Amino acid sequence: MSSSSSEVQNAHKAQTAEGVLPVIVERWSPRSFSERQVSNADLVRVFEAARWAPSSSNEQPWQFIVGLKGTETHAKLTETLVGFNQS
Repeated sequence: MSSSSSEVQNAHKAQTAEGVLPVIVERWSPRSFSERQVSNADLVRVFEAARWAPSSSNEQPWQFIVGLKGTETHAKLTETLVGFNQS
């Protein structure tokens, strides 16, 4: 059974002292990810958002490498990770 993103977010809210910003309280770092493939349309949306993100001196210095599972690029990227992160 899979959970919706709102169910996951609610399950991971920590008790905090008064005055902690909601953006900090609601932050969550997943330790594992779904095996579901990310659609090309979703990738385009993510990279378009990144392209429009502000940068220092308006330089937009970023570069992206996308390696979909099962591709040579993904295998090469995975090789650069330490063993624990490769899984």
